[in-house]
Amino acid sequence: MNALKRQLQWWHRWLGVFLALPVLLWFVSGAVLLFVPFPRLSEAEARAGRAQLALAAVRIDARQAAQAAGLDGPPQRARLGMLGARPVWRLRDRDERWHLVGADDGRVLPALNASAAAAVARDFQRRRGEPAATPRYLGRLERDQWTLNGLSGLRPPLHKLRFADARATELYVSATTGEVVRDSTRSERGWNWVGAIVHWIYPTALRAQPALWRQVVMWLSGAALLAALAGVAIGSWRSVDAWRRVRRVTQYRGVYAWHHWLGWGGGLLMLSWLFSGWMSMGPLRAPPNPALERWREAYAAPPPTWPAQWSARLPAGPGWLEAELLWLAGEPWYRLESRQGATAWAPALADAAQAPDLGAALRRAEAASGVKIAARQELRAYDAYYLHAAHRDPPPLPVWRLRLADPAASWVQIAPARGEIVASSDRRSRVERWLYHGLHSWDLPWLLQRPRLRLGLLLGGLAIGAALAVTAILVACKRLRAIALARAARRARGAAVLPRRLADAAA
Repeated sequence: MNALKRQLQWWHRWLGVFLALPVLLWFVSGAVLLFVPFPRLSEAEARAGRAQLALAAVRIDARQAAQAAGLDGPPQRARLGMLGARPVWRLRDRDERWHLVGADDGRVLPALNASAAAAVARDFQRRRGEPAATPRYLGRLERDQWTLNGLSGLRPPLHKLRFADARATELYVSATTGEVVRDSTRSERGWNWVGAIVHWIYPTALRAQPALWRQVVMWLSGAALLAALAGVAIGSWRSVDAWRRVRRVTQYRGVYAWHHWLGWGGGLLMLSWLFSGWMSMGPLRAPPNPALERWREAYAAPPPTWPAQWSARLPAGPGWLEAELLWLAGEPWYRLESRQGATAWAPALADAAQAPDLGAALRRAEAASGVKIAARQELRAYDAYYLHAAHRDPPPLPVWRLRLADPAASWVQIAPARGEIVASSDRRSRVERWLYHGLHSWDLPWLLQRPRLRLGLLLGGLAIGAALAVTAILVACKRLRAIALARAARRARGAAVLPRRLADAAA
């Protein structure tokens, strides 16, 4: 037992010397992240900047646009929107490449150049009610510090532009889709240098290499977790010994006593945050879930060929921003979306009903995938597994929760108003949800309903953790200073002994 204690003390001491400062930075940057998230363009912001869809000018349907783009079958996504004053189809093929096709004349459009991107950005700002002066062009790029995440399914290049407004707004326009995909302000960028970038270890050069970045975060958080575990064990043993001897919790003095006391108060907090941060990297690789993938594909994936009953009829009506072609278990439908987020349906097949039968679509997905639906539940409020996290777009309500009859106990959430799968999980991912988000963000439903209480508890916990890290830094400094003084003393003794030995040798 004494040997184990010495080993734990050695690991706690030296891991603390090297990792106390990174852990302190994690706590401080976590507090910043509670107030300033990583820059992103919310769905409401994106809708506010889009132009109203000129459906009267549309002459080309989704199938004709796909054929013009040289696609063999239906694209993975087909969205009808505006590019400047003309309607366009934005098509994503099976290789995740985007194609722009004019919906008025069927011509394939080239990637946007700098002047076209500036026009898109200027119109976007004007529709949002912001100053719409000509922006400064900052270049065409593959990625930068503010486009490292949240742009899945959208390949670069991007055009970066900055407006001379009071907030120094920067917009990123996709050269392939002609849309604004991200915005940021001077304040967001400044705070994120001490917030998300520090907390996630997010410098561009490192994050551009996902495998290396993952290993760095896992090893740092894992080593810090080991140091904290060793500290909790040593602190517990020392308290037991102190109580047995002098009926006190600690026999330390000064900063060592503070470190011991804060370890009791914040040790479990630090363990939970370090462990959940480590879990965020997915250290335990999840096995594939073929049943869930088959069901998702059967419900939402386009078929390999266009259906024989395809109709060239296009959606009509004013007030829409975008029309997207969705496949509901093999049946095509146009879903229209307004500036307020409201949706409506238009059929893409001849002699189809005016709205999709989602119940029939679920039965077709069951038959095609071979995976039965064991139960269906309608959610009209968020719960522990379908919730509105802070700084995120609110997920749609109501939703249908489908419990699949597969070995992994998979769940699928479908928003009936939108017809799309909005979330899915299995037994393993639901456990990991608590081990990561539950421990790291404290996103318990009852706390999310009380945001001020949750914020206060998080800030209090972060303050305790930061204070514990500060005392660890002070203890480490004392330890290093003692080592330096001991080495200097040994060198001084050696320098004093050498002349005596030389004198003795001469005598």
